Amino acid sequence: MTPAPPLGSSRRPLTALATAVALVRIGAGVALGGIPRPFLRLEQPIPPGSSMTLLMRTVGIRDLAIGLGTLRAVRAGGTDDLERWIGAGLVSDALDVAAGLAAARTTGTRGVLSAAVAAPMVILDCVTLAELTRARGAVAPPED
Repeated sequence: MTPAPPLGSSRRPLTALATAVALVRIGAGVALGGIPRPFLRLEQPIPPGSSMTLLMRTVGIRDLAIGLGTLRAVRAGGTDDLERWIGAGLVSDALDVAAGLAAARTTGTRGVLSAAVAAPMVILDCVTLAELTRARGAVAPPED
């Protein structure tokens, strides 16, 4: 198996796309992990002793970790690690959408809203992975 091509200057749109994914995740991670209460407005009043704030912080920490890993992979310039980080984010986001839709039966609008918030990231992850695949194919050596 040949190593993946580096992200060079000819890959600026891909680099910009992957950087955008990373920065959105980092921003969400800082917001959810640092100040989760505003995002819990739909859950008001939060019962005393509830773990909702902790849960929101853990979601933020997860997004921050995936975002930092993605940004590091972008800066390192290789597509293999970048593909892994974007793929991990896609799995996370797709499962968030599925969980929100599944919860809609019991939580109603809140579950649908949760899925709707994560759905754009699923699309962005898929577009980025498609671009990574296209970039790989553009520089693939001819087969013997």
